[in-house]
Amino acid sequence: MKKEEKKQRIRKVPAVLPRIVVLLFLLMVLLFMNIDSFSHLLNYGSYDKATATVVKPDTDDFLLLIPTVQIRYQYNGKEYTDEKYFVLQPLFGLSRESGQQLDIYINTHAPNYCLFRVNFFRNIVNWVLLALIGICIYNIVKRIQKKREVQHEK
Repeated sequence: MKKEEKKQRIRKVPAVLPRIVVLLFLLMVLLFMNIDSFSHLLNYGSYDKATATVVKPDTDDFLLLIPTVQIRYQYNGKEYTDEKYFVLQPLFGLSRESGQQLDIYINTHAPNYCLFRVNFFRNIVNWVLLALIGICIYNIVKRIQKKREVQHEK
């Protein structure tokens, strides 16, 4: 009996807490990987759909490792040029070859700011993250049910 009491005293962190932390971490990774999609979703009325042309692919001048792309698009009769980081976009099936046409969302309040239009479910990493989130939620529910059963038995 003393060993069981000692184990209960030592374990002060609830068993479900690490699972909740992992779930929150996975949700944050999913959010940051798809920040453009969520930004567009939350401000749907502030964006217009347009098409941009890739002018030239490049790398970041500062780090020389991060791929960038220079795009050109027209909005309300004015032409804009923007340089965007192109790190996660290949996972969504977007190409950075010169002359490539990309769908974008242009901010109506600041036309010089745009977001790439990406398909959330085309990215395999999103599917893996959604599966892991589902497993975490299932695990948390099972752990809570198990704890309730133990409490009812006592």
